[in-house]
Amino acid sequence: MKRKMKKKLLVASLFCGFISQAQAAPACDDRVAINNPARFPFNTIATIRYDNTCSGNYKAWGTGSLVGPHMLLTAGHVVYNRSKGKVNQTCNYIQPGAYHDSATGAIVHPYGERTISDTKYKRTNNKWADSSYSPERGVDYGAIRLVCPFEDINTYMPMVFDLSPTFINTSGYPIKDLPSTGNIGDQWRGAGSVTAQANRTITYDQRSTSGASGSPVWIYNAGAATRRITAVNTAHSTQCNGIGTRLVWQNEGLINKWLDWEPTAAEELAEGCVASASLLPIGIGDLVNYFQAGKFEPFTKTELNLVPVPVNPEGQPRYRVYQFIQNQKFVWEEFLDSQQKRYLKLLQPQQKWLSIEEAQALLSASESWVDQEPSGLYEQRVPVGQTWNGEAYQLPLDPVDQNSNPNPDKTADFDFQ
Repeated sequence: MKRKMKKKLLVASLFCGFISQAQAAPACDDRVAINNPARFPFNTIATIRYDNTCSGNYKAWGTGSLVGPHMLLTAGHVVYNRSKGKVNQTCNYIQPGAYHDSATGAIVHPYGERTISDTKYKRTNNKWADSSYSPERGVDYGAIRLVCPFEDINTYMPMVFDLSPTFINTSGYPIKDLPSTGNIGDQWRGAGSVTAQANRTITYDQRSTSGASGSPVWIYNAGAATRRITAVNTAHSTQCNGIGTRLVWQNEGLINKWLDWEPTAAEELAEGCVASASLLPIGIGDLVNYFQAGKFEPFTKTELNLVPVPVNPEGQPRYRVYQFIQNQKFVWEEFLDSQQKRYLKLLQPQQKWLSIEEAQALLSASESWVDQEPSGLYEQRVPVGQTWNGEAYQLPLDPVDQNSNPNPDKTADFDFQ
């Protein structure tokens, strides 16, 4: 695995091919290209480019979401070839927040990239690796480990398990069958109602095409100022839908184990990781202090739907949240009272019931304590139009499903264009 921070002069000829071959999108395709993905949460969503010769020729596309400094969550078929029974033995180039600069024609990587070649950094679950396991779609999730974090990203979208949403958002890097040919190489976002949900899968009326595998699927609650990744986009069965592998209790332990992975000092030295500015360990008391000092946008307890912890709290949590905030892992559980108001119990970095002020600081930091713009120190610009010889390394085809049940609409996560 080699870290490449220099500017490259190579790009796949996929751009030229798809521009000339693009077909009219169906009426149901309302995806929108993002013209500023270097903003939370879209800056945590990355292209996964392939090169089976490891020569720097960008080829096929996938998508993943950074959920921690050392973990990219993606689809299992992005990292593991099930039909061949092995991890994809190719170089993967990870580029968060990438976009197409129409003025120059270049693809911009505002945070730089990481290059992953060693198969030990590509993870999937045993059920996906077992070609006899069915249904395979329900276990189609995996991860890529990053030795060197991206220096300009330190807060990531939270993950929750066992949610049953009625409306979802997704964003990623599809390159085929797009609504327009002028934004190939951009990140595309969309939203739609959930049409079917099984134990391990979810289907929604938001179009998914090649390259979007591994995109995060999340809920957005504008009123409570929360985003939560709840599934990984993996497939489609018609022109007008997408299918995701749900985050559920069966995969919570494994994904949390991946999230906790850290490289050794020897690995960091070998990769030449840039030493980040030293950060003091952040606890809930620190968040309260930063909140009171105006370090991030505050949300009121009313906006966050918060109430004090009952004298004798009972019942099961609605869900458990995992999130890295300023590169510190926080884990908490959210409970609802009889009036559907919420109160929180912190599990990491310490265990305690949270006061309203503490919960207010944690949830505000979760959504708003984000560096909105990259520093520019690690930016790469890759000229479009140069060609390479040989065949592109192709992702496996999306699996097929047939389900649909209408559900009511909710608010989309379309806060800018």
